[in-house]
Amino acid sequence: PFEKAPGLPETENDDQIQQMVEERDAARKDRDFDAADGIKAELTEMGVFIDDRKKQWSFRRARSSGDDRTQRRVRPFEKAPGSPETEDDEKIQKMLDDRDAARAVRDFDTADGIRNELLAMGVFIDDRGKKWSMGRGDTAAYNRRGGGSLTDEEVDEITKLLEQRFVCKLNRDFETADQIRDQLRETYKIMIDDGNKVWRVATDGYDMSPNSSPVSEETLEIINGLLAQRTAAKIAKDFATADTIRDLLRGKHNVSVDDRVKEWTVIDAPASASQDEVAEDSNAVSIENELVKEEVKAEEEELTIPDSVEETVDSDIDASIEEETEEGLDETTAAASVEE
Repeated sequence: PFEKAPGLPETENDDQIQQMVEERDAARKDRDFDAADGIKAELTEMGVFIDDRKKQWSFRRARSSGDDRTQRRVRPFEKAPGSPETEDDEKIQKMLDDRDAARAVRDFDTADGIRNELLAMGVFIDDRGKKWSMGRGDTAAYNRRGGGSLTDEEVDEITKLLEQRFVCKLNRDFETADQIRDQLRETYKIMIDDGNKVWRVATDGYDMSPNSSPVSEETLEIINGLLAQRTAAKIAKDFATADTIRDLLRGKHNVSVDDRVKEWTVIDAPASASQDEVAEDSNAVSIENELVKEEVKAEEEELTIPDSVEETVDSDIDASIEEETEEGLDETTAAASVEE
């Protein structure tokens, strides 16, 4: 765990800083880098320096008011482009300025109170970019990927829960955020990728990516059929067959498969396929699968020698030994005769 660097004087905010440092570390381990960066930005504003290599935190030395880096660090918040105009814009800006002033003097209780009030008003704060926005904003929006059967009402409910979870994470209420994540997983089988801001339904099926080139109905039938065969092969742990189908999709149909989000994309749409090609692809997969299985079988089989062959080899070895022995005796006798 992270610790305060030795030799530093104690302050009334040490416990809060330690908690924030630990929350950042937990977010990094969960690969939730947006949350980790947000906490780090807050700590930086508080004058806290984190040494990830030494697992220590300390306070930065105060800089002169003319230091350019200080000017950048305390620059005021700005409204994010595209955020809708509201009658509370001036009030929100004033609250953000007050929050910055509280943080500058390390009055973190006041700063957190203002932040929570802003969040309750629907204001999303980007401490790292010094931006704020109304409504969901780009920072809160998660995009849906992959397939799965959901009604419009279910999608709306999932979107609301994702927004609530996002607010909880901004408030560093990770326990509630995890509860919402578990609720989405158990109720709707939702998988969340915080790093890429996407969510999908956990399903074995694949959907055509919105970025894919269009394809004909015949080609669509081939692709879906091959993907179904590949999924069945992966479930059966027949990864050689799954890889064969993947290569066939890529090589013949220009299909790139994204297993992470359960989508496939045609880069350059091939010509329309005929029913004969549908059968041809299925046959090609079957033949190639048989070849793979035969290769694996051949590698796994042990080389065995029949008993008759072993007996013949043994006889030949014995005969060779007898011949060498007799030749040795003859040479010894001949040498003795020469000496006599």
